[in-house]
Amino acid sequence: FYELIDKNKFSNNISVIGGIYSFKQKRKFYLDLDIFVFPTQMEAFGLVNLEAMYFGCAVISTYEGAIPEVVINGETGYLVNKNDSVDLSNKLLKLIKSPQTIIDFAKAGRRRVLDNFMLKQNIDGLKNIFDNVLKN
Repeated sequence: FYELIDKNKFSNNISVIGGIYSFKQKRKFYLDLDIFVFPTQMEAFGLVNLEAMYFGCAVISTYEGAIPEVVINGETGYLVNKNDSVDLSNKLLKLIKSPQTIIDFAKAGRRRVLDNFMLKQNIDGLKNIFDNVLKN
């Protein structure tokens, strides 16, 4: 992977980052991005997509696990099939060529996180489940 980056002289455009755990570090990381790409092949939820959307990034991710319930294709970002590097490249180029789409996806993604995935929504959802179970 590193050889491929060096060979193609991508080192000025691609950064390989290890784990980032504190809110302050995550905030700095995501605020430096316009587009967040997460082409996972095996993921149950993909919390990093929510983090990226919260901090205002357009997202490209894969149809995997619950990711399509988080990233709305064509609204908050793009979804691609696993291992489809051609579609991933095309979607990335499409975003790069359309700064307004990046802005639109970023705004819609942040709104989606704030409206659906914050602690209050999780608590309300759990409360509704318990209420329904106790009713029956």
